[in-house]
Amino acid sequence: MLLVACSPPSGPTNDAGVHDAGVHDAGVHDAGAADAGAPKAAQLAVELDRLCVRFDDGSVSCWCPAASQTFGSLVASDAGILHLAASAYGGLCAVHRGGEVSCAAGVSATCARPLQRVAGVAGAAEVSVGGRHACARLVDGGVRCWGDDGAGQLGHDAGLGLSAVRQVAAAEAHTCALLEGGTVWCWGRTELYDGTSVVGPTPMPFGGLAGVARVAGGVRGEGSTDEGGYGCVCFGDGGVACWGDNWMGRSGNATDQPHAAPISSLTSGVELALGHHSCAVQLDAGVECWGYNASGQLGSGEVSIRSTIPVAVVDLPAVIEVAVGGYASCARTAGGDVYCWGAPFGGTLPDGGLSARPTRVWPRP
Repeated sequence: MLLVACSPPSGPTNDAGVHDAGVHDAGVHDAGAADAGAPKAAQLAVELDRLCVRFDDGSVSCWCPAASQTFGSLVASDAGILHLAASAYGGLCAVHRGGEVSCAAGVSATCARPLQRVAGVAGAAEVSVGGRHACARLVDGGVRCWGDDGAGQLGHDAGLGLSAVRQVAAAEAHTCALLEGGTVWCWGRTELYDGTSVVGPTPMPFGGLAGVARVAGGVRGEGSTDEGGYGCVCFGDGGVACWGDNWMGRSGNATDQPHAAPISSLTSGVELALGHHSCAVQLDAGVECWGYNASGQLGSGEVSIRSTIPVAVVDLPAVIEVAVGGYASCARTAGGDVYCWGAPFGGTLPDGGLSARPTRVWPRP
């Protein structure tokens, strides 16, 4: 598959604003080995340590904890899921074919977490999950957010005053929207990489950013004093820049300073994924990751406390998507195979153990 630099777009939380929502049943299907008729992975979402997959038939399944520390069960929703997103803290949201949004809060000890419909959200095209809130981009180009609003991260109720939104990214205590034309507007609480502060529910233009093709939001690092979280953008020319909470060097600028800058070593990014660490798919279909690495989630083959600069993921075939959580990372090939690395406390890897190198998890080895 031909990749172009930062192609256009194709978080809820612990409570995710799912109150006042009805229950959407989830069933369980066989977690046995895949056969020739097995569905192909179409999208990935990683929570703290748990992988969820949207398949090409519209169903969603998650690898969950099991007493035997193997794969555990696969939880299946009904078909008809168009988009999936998760928070590194735990929490999953999905967009249904009819434009409704459903979420499952937190990380349960069992697989059978029902998705609950989010009241008042309709016409959604995609969803993003932050620290304690989530946001949907609507098909009409607007944005709707729900959940915690302690820093104004939900924005104003009247559509935020934004239109022609191409992508929305919910972080810890702020939210950003990428508009047609490549500009980014943010609201809530954060420190941008140029030192500008964003505070409150009114969207503000991200000064100095132009030609943006992707935007991503990340939650606050464990023990970090920065409550705003962090974010990154990918430019149309493949460059990557980050801002905000640079805990464990996850802004990739070779320091721990909170005001990050463009990452000089990344010049061909096409996709971004942020959690307790950061990863980017490159134009050559390889993946580079940076930040927290105590569980080997950077995929470099080594376990260390952190890397403040991007490192290449080893032993990984060409991929088109990467997803990260708190302690694990996963990537998807164009053919629908899924590889994961890091600490699979939710049973991500076949033996339930820690691996600093990618292991194929779908189809079942």
